[in-house]
Amino acid sequence: MITELNQYVFRWLLWWRTREALMWAVRGLAGGRSAGLALSLVSRLTPFQSVPALIAWSLALAFAGLALAGGASFFWPRSTLAAARAFDRLFALAERVSTALEFAASPKDVPAWLLSDQAADALAAARRVNLRRHLPFEFRRGEGLAAFGLAVALALSLYLPNPQQGLLAQRSALQQAIQQQVSKLEAIQRQIEENPNLTEEQKQQLTQPLKEAQQTLQEGKLTQEQAVSVLQSAAQQLQQLSDPQAEQKAQAGEPKSRLLAI
Repeated sequence: MITELNQYVFRWLLWWRTREALMWAVRGLAGGRSAGLALSLVSRLTPFQSVPALIAWSLALAFAGLALAGGASFFWPRSTLAAARAFDRLFALAERVSTALEFAASPKDVPAWLLSDQAADALAAARRVNLRRHLPFEFRRGEGLAAFGLAVALALSLYLPNPQQGLLAQRSALQQAIQQQVSKLEAIQRQIEENPNLTEEQKQQLTQPLKEAQQTLQEGKLTQEQAVSVLQSAAQQLQQLSDPQAEQKAQAGEPKSRLLAI
């Protein structure tokens, strides 16, 4: 009888876990959508992320909220005896099931006839429990409407034109252009370092402005005008270094011609 009684408690607990997991999954989904909406709103105040990236983040946050909230609720540790006590209160069983399980856990302290009678009484009460009536799967209208409202708000925030996206596109284009110039500077630097007609001191002098320009372009958040100024400054330094000797001038003339404006 105790084995069958434990099976009832297990079924009730599984039903309870599933019910709670579904309810919290909806809340977690709403929480994830709220986080996605917050990111989308931030992107309207400052160039933060592109729309495709915001969509990806919103979906990831929504599914993460759903999975974490639902999974945590379903797998939250609950002992059989604690669950039995909760079900006794919930199903108005007058502590029959929890008492029977407590007696079974320490049978030496309980007379055999009392253990048997208590288990039989608890089992009879457990068989009369109607799970669907006591623990129905409810749709909470308020939470459903909130989740739907968040979904609509998130969709609108991603769909409606965002002036920050133009600035973000300009920044992205500028960064790509700067990276292209950095690559060109690196190629020029390699040519100078591999030139057998230059001494080590001459190579160091010629590559120094290139290294400084690369570092400035890579580390600084520059505007287009600032990036062009950095490149022009590097070209002028190369010109000044190449003027004293004709051979060096010929060698340095090629690097200067390749410092292209953005």
